[in-house]
Amino acid sequence: MAQQPLYRRGRSTRLLVVGLVTASLVTITLDFRGGKGGPLEAAGEATLSVISPLQRAVSGLLRPVGNFFSSIANIGSLRTENAQLQSDIAELLGDSGDLLSYKRRYEELSKLLRLKESIPVDSRQGRVIAHGLSNNEWLITINLGSRDGVQVNDPVVGPEGLIGHVVKVTGDASDVELILDPDSRVGVRLSDNREVGILAGQRDDELVLELLDPTAEVRPEEPVETSGFVVPGTDLRSIYPANIPVGVVSRVLEDPAALQKDVWVRPNVDFTSLEFVLVLLTAD
Repeated sequence: MAQQPLYRRGRSTRLLVVGLVTASLVTITLDFRGGKGGPLEAAGEATLSVISPLQRAVSGLLRPVGNFFSSIANIGSLRTENAQLQSDIAELLGDSGDLLSYKRRYEELSKLLRLKESIPVDSRQGRVIAHGLSNNEWLITINLGSRDGVQVNDPVVGPEGLIGHVVKVTGDASDVELILDPDSRVGVRLSDNREVGILAGQRDDELVLELLDPTAEVRPEEPVETSGFVVPGTDLRSIYPANIPVGVVSRVLEDPAALQKDVWVRPNVDFTSLEFVLVLLTAD
């Protein structure tokens, strides 16, 4: 059987819609006039079973058109709701960032408090207010000065361990030389075998452990801490109290022929993100 042209099928659909609407109007009019016991009451139930599928088909044809106009009417409202949702999301993300920042600060201050309790000297808590890293000097500036009892050579620690010592003091601020500075020397010991040595700064490279007994057994990841040693036969003492965490052994290179052992130490402190510090008031 030959397929009907598209325009004929479209015309047939329109005729079907018009016919159903007309039939519905006639049915409603007759049934209304006849009342509940009208002549169409019995036939209505039978007719309904025939007309209902057709009504659903017509409704399916017309529903996309109705939805289209309804969507146009709601565009303004949808845009407003979308903008509000985006604003709420941005606010929640901001709150989340604040919470993470508060959590990080809380954790840092908690570590600093525990470290303070483990060091039996008077101390002052402060904050980093400037970084002065350069090829010649590796310094930070803190918001504590002579008015807070700070003096030159006072050790400075952070939540993770040793930072350096005070090299310049004003009334309200102090410069701190970091242990990364090439001029920095720290008396340290290996926490496991208790061997001692001198830790030298290498700028942004890892620290080098010097004057270590070449026969000492050193393992990677071994913790390193301040020794607080006294130079034998003198009154000289390290400016750093004992048992302050410094870092961990990162590399060990041995040269048996030269009776030499090269040891590198990775600092515990992330010097690029320092915020809170503790100054140990140990200077005379």
